[in-house]
Amino acid sequence: IASTVGLQKKTGIRWSGVIISPDGWVATCAHGGNMPGDLVELELSDGRRAGAKVTGVNPITDIALIKIEDEGPWPFAELSDNSDLKPDTPCWFVGYPAEHESRVPLVRKTSIVHPDGSEGCLLYTDAAYSQSGGDSGGGVFDMSGRLLGLNQGKEPDAPGRHPRIETLRLQWNSLADPAFLK
Repeated sequence: IASTVGLQKKTGIRWSGVIISPDGWVATCAHGGNMPGDLVELELSDGRRAGAKVTGVNPITDIALIKIEDEGPWPFAELSDNSDLKPDTPCWFVGYPAEHESRVPLVRKTSIVHPDGSEGCLLYTDAAYSQSGGDSGGGVFDMSGRLLGLNQGKEPDAPGRHPRIETLRLQWNSLADPAFLK
């Protein structure tokens, strides 16, 4: 839970992210209108705040990468290897919905429905939990706390959609350094 952070732009737009390295890399969703170079503020569950900068965004896979500008070390989630997931595998969905006023993120238990999905880059979770604005970019974690995917969205009574962590791994160079693509 300590690796899940609340993110906010100066405009007041809020969403969630997950710290994935001790030196402050944060994985999140890309559908919030962020662009490389945008400055954001993040808040940890212990109340610490830090400035960060968006380094890369892929709107097609809905993954963005942000780098905390303050010195670490930071609490972080280990990335999982999703290749062995099975249907009904229990997991946790963690995020900061906008109406949730606690510093501690909201944790909801769910399970994997389609580990491979009909689209290769997505992981699907059951429809039993609810999601709100601000949850996007939060993490889906296995029972050991390893990050399986990032929250993309969920409609009422429909499975949750989450870009798989393997997709982040494949895009790392281009998201961490957009000049890599030039």
